[in-house]
Amino acid sequence: LILIMMTISGAVYPAIDLTAGERERGTLETLIVAPVSTVDLVTGKFIVVTLIGMLSAFLNLLSIGGTIWLGGFGDMLSRGAGNVQIPLDSLPLVMLILIPMAVMFSGMLLAVCSFARSFKEAQNYVMPVLIAAMIPAVVGSLPGTRLEGPILVMPVANIVVLTRELFLGRFDPQAVVWVMMSTSVYAAAAVAVAAKLFGQEAVLFADAGSIRTVFQRRFFKPALSPSA
Repeated sequence: LILIMMTISGAVYPAIDLTAGERERGTLETLIVAPVSTVDLVTGKFIVVTLIGMLSAFLNLLSIGGTIWLGGFGDMLSRGAGNVQIPLDSLPLVMLILIPMAVMFSGMLLAVCSFARSFKEAQNYVMPVLIAAMIPAVVGSLPGTRLEGPILVMPVANIVVLTRELFLGRFDPQAVVWVMMSTSVYAAAAVAVAAKLFGQEAVLFADAGSIRTVFQRRFFKPALSPSA
């Protein structure tokens, strides 16, 4: 649970600084008038936020491995609780699983922070995202939760349970595939929403815009079927 929250927290401040921070510094307008497409701008910001989130996850995993191996934590557990083995070879796989989750929350944070007009306002917008991530994370960390059924595709909860299983030395290839695929789908959706929102004029010039601008009638395009 702590590993998940640290990964998300690592992406929070880069996302705020690259959206609301640039708006406060007055550099966002300069970026917009540059001869670069909006997709390229969003991609650059998204890559920065994602890489810092992944770096946070890597450093936390490195700290866990160092605590177990160099700090003697594994030996202490073995003496106090019998035959306890914490497989260090599972740490690279845990890092691989955290990558799509870092991508997903980077897209979500970039989309949410795009509406903020100031750094403090962006912090307020980020809090619901963190709370929304905490709820399934806590569900996944409950002792009786198993990696089966809806948990396999439940965002964040499936990562928590799968990470726990890997630390316990239990490896289920089918469960790993389900978790990776579902989280990758959620990540792609979050990136698509972030790219769509960043290109809106009402979002770019947030002096007259807010989250409510997404639901204004002039942004709805005629279609044969209702959108989400």
